[in-house]
Amino acid sequence: MDKSSAKEKADVLLRRTGMFESRKKKIKEMSKGMGQVIQFIVTIIHDPELIIMDEPFSGLDPVNTELMKNIVSDLRNDGKAIILSTHQMNQVEEICDRVLMVNDGSEVLYGSIEEVKARFRQHSVQVNVEGEIGDLPGVIEKKLNKDSVELVLATDTTSQIILDHMRERGIIINRFEVKTPSLNEIFLKLAGADHE
Repeated sequence: MDKSSAKEKADVLLRRTGMFESRKKKIKEMSKGMGQVIQFIVTIIHDPELIIMDEPFSGLDPVNTELMKNIVSDLRNDGKAIILSTHQMNQVEEICDRVLMVNDGSEVLYGSIEEVKARFRQHSVQVNVEGEIGDLPGVIEKKLNKDSVELVLATDTTSQIILDHMRERGIIINRFEVKTPSLNEIFLKLAGADHE
């Protein structure tokens, strides 16, 4: 980049990240989180087609984490290829299209977020209702959670059948969702298999 383009782009990124007032500071005068933001700016300032980041949100407070995730999402939406290495599966779910899980140096899982979660979807639903559910045909087990109940379904029962039964009984439903494990739960299941 020529000098004027670099300065212009730097000013835009510094303003967007709230770092403009600190532009004259040396890295050693900044907090770890501020240093992370500056490293990120340096990484993307020249508008690369491929961006590789290792634990980019490490050391950031929640506000800067959200800001950085938004910028990464914008870059992804602009067609940039982004490789993100992280142990924070919730962040992977929020901003990534595909996931490659590695355990002990070997691939254990690869695919789109939707494919991966569908592959590990459990045959159960998570519900939050007012009052008691009672016995429902097709439910083989109930697992009580803090603010909901997981209903484990028989193999020949669908979530739609259970929803219909609940509505027929006049149960007031505040939440009803097919139980899909998080990427973190999937990784723990796959990585934990090595320790059993």
